[in-house]
Amino acid sequence: MSYPVLPGLTPDGVLYQNLEMGTVEAVIPPGVHPTCHPPATLELPNGDLLCCWFAGTYEGSAQGNTAYSYDKNPEEKKPWSSNVLKILLIIGIVLVGAPIVIPCALAIIVVAVSCIVGLFCFFFAIVIGFAAIAIIGVVLVCAGLIALIPEIAVGLALIGTGLILGVIGTVGTLAGVKLCIVMIPGIIRGIVWLCRKPFQRKAVA
Repeated sequence: MSYPVLPGLTPDGVLYQNLEMGTVEAVIPPGVHPTCHPPATLELPNGDLLCCWFAGTYEGSAQGNTAYSYDKNPEEKKPWSSNVLKILLIIGIVLVGAPIVIPCALAIIVVAVSCIVGLFCFFFAIVIGFAAIAIIGVVLVCAGLIALIPEIAVGLALIGTGLILGVIGTVGTLAGVKLCIVMIPGIIRGIVWLCRKPFQRKAVA
């Protein structure tokens, strides 16, 4: 390590090179302690300097403490940080897993969308089917009224069948609409909840 050449010692703990003595010196400020003594400095294998000393009110006091100062070698090469390793690990996982993960994710999304579209179509098909039955019932009632003149029995049969189908179709249509009103918003809320779940943070107790 290289140290600056200063005109003299200053109580700031900065190391400097004493050209006359051929030494590296520093005056360590006592801080909150009235006295400090005897310091010892050790150069670590990586070039860092570790300095330890006693600090307290007076020699032999019960309030004595062991203090230390650490000077990092500016010339030491910094190792890779954990963030760099994390980024490299993520890139490696993406490069290796992308050919497998992306097709699987797309397949899951396609299946989920297909199921959702199928449910919507099922509910709408129920409504449309019962509405068609109700319309058929109305048509049969009209046909029965027309058939009453030539043949009363046929007309009554058509009217009766039309009324039954009309009632079934009407009740089924109303039930299907009610089912759509209840189920479709619930499905949409479930989809939104599933999409937001990965981005929600767990509450810390």
